[in-house]
Amino acid sequence: MIKIVPFEFEHAKYIAYNEMNADIVNVKERYLKNLEQLVKPKTSWTGIIDDKIIAAGGMVELWDHVYEGWVMATADIQKHPVATARIIKKIFARVMVEHKVHRLQTTVKADYEIGHKFAKWLGLEKEGLMRKYLDDNDYYLYSRIF
Repeated sequence: MIKIVPFEFEHAKYIAYNEMNADIVNVKERYLKNLEQLVKPKTSWTGIIDDKIIAAGGMVELWDHVYEGWVMATADIQKHPVATARIIKKIFARVMVEHKVHRLQTTVKADYEIGHKFAKWLGLEKEGLMRKYLDDNDYYLYSRIF
């Protein structure tokens, strides 16, 4: 059973240093300060199983009713992929209703196939390629309109 707790910056650091997203995304020190901005009491959370952080996620409001969604996970997510995906979908749905989200968007690294499948499973549509978006890597922008 996944225990959900409020997301804290310490959780981001733990995930960043414990094979974040199965080593697909390598968080550099200079980006850690940006992760602190993800701590939003009503729209961010951390999932824990057996006292181990599995994943965290949330939404950051960019402007009125437009949010950027994010998910980060440790390699342990591979032990609980279906349960974790379902809880992420459930929490995102709740947050979208509570905050009257009109647009949810996220980015996925171009070569991260699991991320693309997950974004589509969440109901997001691919909008376009963002070339050299982060560390000279290409990312795709996905969105869902409500």
